[in-house]
Amino acid sequence: GPETFEQTLTQTMKLTVAAVHVDGTATLRQSIEAVSMEVTTPAGKVAYDSARPVGDDADPRVVAMSKTAGGMVGEAISVTMAPTGAIKRIDGAARIADKLIASLPRDPMSGGLAQNIKAMMNEDALRNSLEQSFSRMPEQPVSVGDTWTSEQAIGADATGKIVGTSTFTLKAVDGAGDARS
Repeated sequence: GPETFEQTLTQTMKLTVAAVHVDGTATLRQSIEAVSMEVTTPAGKVAYDSARPVGDDADPRVVAMSKTAGGMVGEAISVTMAPTGAIKRIDGAARIADKLIASLPRDPMSGGLAQNIKAMMNEDALRNSLEQSFSRMPEQPVSVGDTWTSEQAIGADATGKIVGTSTFTLKAVDGAGDARS
């Protein structure tokens, strides 16, 4: 029968606001603080956690995971976000992908891993992931009762995308906020 392969990748990320510009555009810094990965195959389970040092006698698969998944720890990207929540620019992802790919062993399996890393770190995939984390605001000012929509895409071109539309309605305004005359 068919064989099952499962992979779980968990990342702990820190997002900090580096600057907010006069027009409301924000520059964010997203750093990867920790990574854990678990792979289950018909041959068994292999797990890696960046919080635990990899010993000299570790399974070679865990050593490889520590170089690729663990290589992300401490790395950061810079994200420029419009006041609406739209991601305008992402810097640093290609550098991280190149670093991870350079750490791969020189064997036939590495080609597939390199493609996965490129797909995970490409700008569209990162943009989709980041934009899911922030509500989309409308381009124009709104009043109580106004409605606007936002489209989100989940997935990547290589694996397929699911596109959803969210509809937002401003029900009330509490407090003065950043009212400007």
